[in-house]
Amino acid sequence: MIIVLLLFYFYLHTNILGETYPCLGALIALRGNDSSVLWTTHTHAWMFELNCGNIDINKDGQMDCVGTGRFATIVAFDPRNGLHLILCSMS
Repeated sequence: MIIVLLLFYFYLHTNILGETYPCLGALIALRGNDSSVLWTTHTHAWMFELNCGNIDINKDGQMDCVGTGRFATIVAFDPRNGLHLILCSMS
């Protein structure tokens, strides 16, 4: 079992162009039996809603997750590894 946590914190992230911008949220997956961290991924704003298991975005035969948050942030990710499939935000 994988447990995905929504976290709010301030984190400075460097993008490809070398510019820094604040990332205010994170998704962290924990292993269900021992609470060890499986993966962590950052988002532009804090997330407050997750829907997992109803859609296969990348058509790999496994269900993916979609999350929404502040500043019109939408993220779709693979819950097995945290890989962003879609990430968009108004900020």
